[in-house]
Amino acid sequence: MPHLTGLLRSTREFEDLLAAAGPSGRAGLARLTGLSGTQKAYALAALAEAEGGLVLMTFNQQEADRLAADMAAILGGSLKVYEFPFKDLLPYEEASAPSDLVAKRIEAMSGLSRKQPGVYVLAARSASYRLMPPARFEMSHIVLRQGAELDPIAAVKSLARLGYERTDRCEGEGQVSFKGGVLDIIPAGSDTGVRAEFFGDDIESLRRFDPDTQRSVGKMETAVIPPAREMCLSEDDLKGGMAGISEALEEASRKEYLSEGDGAKESLYERLAKRVESHLEKLAGFGAFDNDEQYIGYFFKRPYSILDYAEGMLLVVDEPDRAHNSLVGFDRDASEAYVSFAEQGLVLPGNMGAHLGAGYVDLVSQSMRRIEMSAAPFREEEGPSAVPEIMMSMREPSFKSSDLADLIKEVDKLRRKGFAVVAAASTEDRAARLYAAFLDAGSPVQKQPWEDLEPAAGTVKVSVAGMSSGFISNSAKLAVLTDNEFFGTAKKKKSYKQIAEGAKISSYRDLTPGDYVVHVNHGIGRYLDMRPMEALGVTRDYLVVQYAGDGMIYVPTDQVAMLQKYIGGEDASPKLNKLGGTEWVKARRRAGKAVREIAEELVRLYAARLAAKAYACGPDSPWQADFEDKFPYDETPDQLEAVNAVKWDLEQDHPMERLVCGDVGFGKTEVALRAAFKMAAEGKQSAVLAPTTILSYQHYNTFKERFEGFPMRVELLSRLTKPEDEKLILKDVANGMVDVVVGTHRLLSKDVKFKDLGLLVIDEEQRFGVEQKEKLKEMRTDVHVLTLTATPIPRTMHMSMVGARDMSLIGTPPENRFPVRTYVTEYDDRMVREAILREIDRGGQVFYVHNRVRSINHVAEELAGLVPEARIGVAHGQMNEDRLEGIIMSFLRHDFDVLVCTTIIEAGMDMPNVNTLIVNDAERFGLAQLYQLRGRVGRSNRVAYAYLTYKRDNVLSEAADKRLAAIREFSTLGSGYKIAMRDLEIRGAGNLLGREQSGNITSVGFEMYSSMLEEAVRELKGAKPPEEKLAVSIDMPFDAYIPSSYISDQSEKIEAYRKINAASTPEEAVELAEEFTDRFGRMPAEVSNLIAVVELKAMARLANICSLSLENDDYSGMQVVALRFAPRMQLPLDESIRVARLFGNRILIPRTATAPLMVRYKDLEPAALIDILRSLLAQLRDSYLRLSAFMDELEAGHGLGEAIRAATPEGALVGRKGPEKEKEGRAGKATVVRGAKETPKTSGSAKAPYNKRLRLASEDKDGKKD
Repeated sequence: MPHLTGLLRSTREFEDLLAAAGPSGRAGLARLTGLSGTQKAYALAALAEAEGGLVLMTFNQQEADRLAADMAAILGGSLKVYEFPFKDLLPYEEASAPSDLVAKRIEAMSGLSRKQPGVYVLAARSASYRLMPPARFEMSHIVLRQGAELDPIAAVKSLARLGYERTDRCEGEGQVSFKGGVLDIIPAGSDTGVRAEFFGDDIESLRRFDPDTQRSVGKMETAVIPPAREMCLSEDDLKGGMAGISEALEEASRKEYLSEGDGAKESLYERLAKRVESHLEKLAGFGAFDNDEQYIGYFFKRPYSILDYAEGMLLVVDEPDRAHNSLVGFDRDASEAYVSFAEQGLVLPGNMGAHLGAGYVDLVSQSMRRIEMSAAPFREEEGPSAVPEIMMSMREPSFKSSDLADLIKEVDKLRRKGFAVVAAASTEDRAARLYAAFLDAGSPVQKQPWEDLEPAAGTVKVSVAGMSSGFISNSAKLAVLTDNEFFGTAKKKKSYKQIAEGAKISSYRDLTPGDYVVHVNHGIGRYLDMRPMEALGVTRDYLVVQYAGDGMIYVPTDQVAMLQKYIGGEDASPKLNKLGGTEWVKARRRAGKAVREIAEELVRLYAARLAAKAYACGPDSPWQADFEDKFPYDETPDQLEAVNAVKWDLEQDHPMERLVCGDVGFGKTEVALRAAFKMAAEGKQSAVLAPTTILSYQHYNTFKERFEGFPMRVELLSRLTKPEDEKLILKDVANGMVDVVVGTHRLLSKDVKFKDLGLLVIDEEQRFGVEQKEKLKEMRTDVHVLTLTATPIPRTMHMSMVGARDMSLIGTPPENRFPVRTYVTEYDDRMVREAILREIDRGGQVFYVHNRVRSINHVAEELAGLVPEARIGVAHGQMNEDRLEGIIMSFLRHDFDVLVCTTIIEAGMDMPNVNTLIVNDAERFGLAQLYQLRGRVGRSNRVAYAYLTYKRDNVLSEAADKRLAAIREFSTLGSGYKIAMRDLEIRGAGNLLGREQSGNITSVGFEMYSSMLEEAVRELKGAKPPEEKLAVSIDMPFDAYIPSSYISDQSEKIEAYRKINAASTPEEAVELAEEFTDRFGRMPAEVSNLIAVVELKAMARLANICSLSLENDDYSGMQVVALRFAPRMQLPLDESIRVARLFGNRILIPRTATAPLMVRYKDLEPAALIDILRSLLAQLRDSYLRLSAFMDELEAGHGLGEAIRAATPEGALVGRKGPEKEKEGRAGKATVVRGAKETPKTSGSAKAPYNKRLRLASEDKDGKKD
């Protein structure tokens, strides 16, 4: 922000600092003292703008993150802030850092290597990683320019060498695809992709695209594609490096310590050789593998640090002593890791080149022009070598009152003293509140956007910027005040990408060959593949489905909706139905009867909800706004949507029954907090029910903390409550003196009586037993019920889907949360030891899950022998409850490093310090259980690890293998809903709607059962069925399908056909053509024909044409396309004749109203025939619209003349004869096409009155024709 930093840049002390640092491009050193917190960020932002950029190296990653965020807020986009984060990995580990972390590192390396102006922020340890030469990294970028020449196949190969993964569809960072002349790339660190469309080897157009929609969103002239890996190797690099590794391995064979072995086991050298040879195989095959940087010294001889990339830039070292100590600590850790790996035969002797020593980093930094920065004064130096030290005068704001009105008075004092005051709120809402408060106080104030902010002496400016705290600079006469000063908390700003995931599931999984499917008419079969087939000289795509007894059907792609993915039982594959048999009919009949029964039950529940009365809250009170404003984060869009839905429910006079499904830690509790507060503000009580004592205790603390400062009382009822306190709480709950009571199933006891219960919040409902659920049913008759869960049980989820309860999804990740890095691996003592020690070394804790009580103590003893450095505790559900709680509390206080436990931890406990999870015998767990367990870690801003282990040489069952693969696949945040759907597929629908229903679900498949149930529920509710569209059949004499050369991936091709079949208007068909051209390149004739058929179908529906069929004209030898009207929907004969004459000899004049319109042609290209049919259908549609207008005029009581004028087209050609007919037909066609484009989408509804009258007039009461 030039205007804001300009105030500091104009001070004498700032000029002295730049002078002391020396001229640009030469090594120099100055020291800056007296600053802390956001003051440092302000000074650094001013330095960056004065220098055009700088590099900041601080002492740890947390400080680097904070300073980067504050500088980005202050600069407001005038300079980009890059981060080069610490990998949190020791060298030689065979693991990869999270993709978003790697993307940030690559973005910083790219910016520095290409000399991009900006602020580059790193922790000192990040400078210890050895990197490839900066010049080579810069050369590894690929530049795309519109109009330039580039071989796309060679470009794809180059991108693969740079670490990009080739896929059929680009959906994530670091992916590339090439199909139909369109090259799609999603660069590392980018939210949008780059799409280059080629004509031969020329880049014809360059665009950005949205990975979610796959549609282009803007044009580009140039795109610079950085590598997707930190180490990019050419063929020569690979060849030389692999030769060096092989030589080192051969030399290692002569080391005595590596040849040692006990006879029974392999020697250390054999272990080393096996490991290194596997690495060489990966390098030879793929050119890379996870953490291949451990061999970087063999590929590049000279070492380089990230500081080498910043040559010529100003380096600022924050707290240099602490930064140096951090470097020395990493040096020690890396050296110890090398020794440990070497002793186990896991690293080549002498291969310590993967990291750089503290001495090297110091040497590079000392050769740069730099400023050392510290809050405290530096040690005094004497003599000519003394470093100039500048002290800046800044301080933290210290206001005595927390009342906003009093704070404004304090601010006014600063303004009167000539300070430029900036009130920087973190959100627009808070900025508006501050602006209004200043106006109410009569203080002169202006509200300005941050990028246009112009602070001036004696003024107050309100703006939006998310800084962590404020500061006051006496020399710059500037006071920047933030949420911290005005509201006590700063909202953490972040941007969100809207989750494209609705509450309704349309298809559980894409079809893949070999899947079991259900055909609506033929039953359960096996999908084999999709293949093009020729019939009567025309090629179409068909889905091939196999049935019992070698039965086979070929489903046209325009009927793909008749196929559903089969989801049924887990234990065995479904029995294939026989074509033409009665088995499928009987199964559907049985399922239909059962569906009717359960639908009646669901509708009864739904009706009971609507009939019951509950307290209806009023609109939000001012207290509600204050309470919500104290939430320390920006609400995510879907979290706000859930909050608003819950509030709307609470304001109705019938009981709310809503399920909030959100991933672990995504903000479900805040939704419950706001609902409970809304109730408490109106004098109603809330009960919060949790499945475990520990979880209820954590909820109690959360509610207590959030309700602080408001006259509302929160209490806890669980075994942690002392008996004497419990009596008082029970009494006060009964008297209405407690607003919110949090507890376990103790809340369901008979002695717990509420005076005026309005809201029941149930957390993790799936953890409660049948008995508790029955008691809950009694409680929830006339109160609002809010259920929270991270992985909804399938029954709960399906009730939401069919409308028995409402559901809100929260799918946006919170700030600073990494996906949990999940490894599915054989159990290995060395891996377990390293994982535990790494977590302990960074001050964290570990969950070790062993779900067998009988052997859990033995496992804990073995673990103590394996990791003697760790303090180990044991916890399981069969312990005395007091003892169990004591152990959990001790673990929370960090008395233990490792908790060996059963699955008692899965029920929502919040322990941010636990960031490593090791699960023993993971194959024995259900998918939802594994997901819940993994959700116990990764609840802070640290990278978390989950190791799902199974016994060595253990053969996994197919279901277990699928479960473990699914949990690894869904490692991204917000996967809970997907997990529930995959769990449903893996273990089968089973007892989804009661044990008695499982046989019916197995016999027809879950999706068919669901659609039958939904239809039955809708029918019983009395809802109108969706209006059936007119079925249109088209038989055209040309190929209309998607060739594999255009879309090769079968699942993507099926998706394309589904979109084609879903298009119901001409406009949607045109949009589809644009999308296909955008995503896949120029459409071949077959695809253009296919979309034209879709458009003709939509136009035929509007014109009441039910079929377009190919016929022969035996008299003229010409071919004919016959257009037949839907039954009882014909145009009057004179109107049909009028339309036919518009096209001259092209259309035979019909002799009766029911006769089809016959379009004759000979030797016409498909495109020309399509144009004629398009024009004819547009004319027929317009005729219906005009006739409808005629009837409307008559019904309105207007005269016949007015009605005729309303129905007569401009320039009507009826009765015209002569040789110009063909020309007039062409002119009419042009008019028609223009008219078709101008007709609004509502034309379907406009024709309805006339169509209805046709039907009514066609038969009288006696059934006679009119």
